[in-house]
Amino acid sequence: MRISRHIAACAFVVLGMAAFAVAEEPVSPREKLEATLKRADDELLAKQWDKALATLAEALKQTDTAGLEPAEKERVVQIVHYNSGCALALKGEKDKALDAVEKSLEAHYYDFDHMAEDHDLDAIRDTPRFKALMEKHKAKAKAYETE
Repeated sequence: MRISRHIAACAFVVLGMAAFAVAEEPVSPREKLEATLKRADDELLAKQWDKALATLAEALKQTDTAGLEPAEKERVVQIVHYNSGCALALKGEKDKALDAVEKSLEAHYYDFDHMAEDHDLDAIRDTPRFKALMEKHKAKAKAYETE
């Protein structure tokens, strides 16, 4: 899954960790979150959609106790919801995939060019709801960028 590697790499940069830093047993809540995101990435790459979705849900819960700065937390939330949407779309669960993508957009994930080309979203890209979400959030993105 091409996107998960890219997105997880962004999470590692946002959280200030190197991918190899997860080898030791995590101790702090932040390290646990980092390890959970790495595990989700590995599961996505292995196409273990259900395991990855469970791990991504676990990561989302961990964001509240990981001691993240607001911008870091927002980025992790974006990543978790976007990758969940990809996994759900690949599983054929279109409505749930659209729900997850919508949550990523509500968390200000505005990489519209990537979303337009990401093959993980092929199953939902041509749906009226996806198109409406893109249109709605492109307008919101313009307003968000000017803040």
